[in-house]
Amino acid sequence: MFVRITPFKVKPEAVDGAIHHLLRTEGNLRRIDGLLHLSVVGNRSTGLGYVIAYLESEDHSERNVEAVAGLWGNFLDDLEEIPNPETYEAIYCLAQPDRGTFPAGPTPSAAIG
Repeated sequence: MFVRITPFKVKPEAVDGAIHHLLRTEGNLRRIDGLLHLSVVGNRSTGLGYVIAYLESEDHSERNVEAVAGLWGNFLDDLEEIPNPETYEAIYCLAQPDRGTFPAGPTPSAAIG
C-alpha cells in the first residue's frame, strides 16, 4: 500500500467554498484508479489542511499524477499556493472494526444543502 500526503493552504475567506467544491467532486475522486481511502483534514480558521490518500501501489500513484493535478486545478482560486504532495510506503495501518466504522463526514447532499 502507498500513501500520498498533500499539505495545502486555502485562503481563509475561501474555506467554505472549497469544502463545498470538494463535496461536489466526490464522483471524480471515486474514479481515481487504485484509490483505497481518502481523508481531508483541516483547520477552518487557518485554512491549513492535508489530503491523505491511500493507494494500492506506488505505480497507481504515479499513473494518477495527471488526474490528481487536474482535480487540484479546480481549486486554484481557493488556494494560497499549488500543493506539493509527499509520498510514502504505508508501514502500518490499524483498523478497529469492533469500535464501529471510520467517520465519513457529511454526505454531499447534507453539506451542500
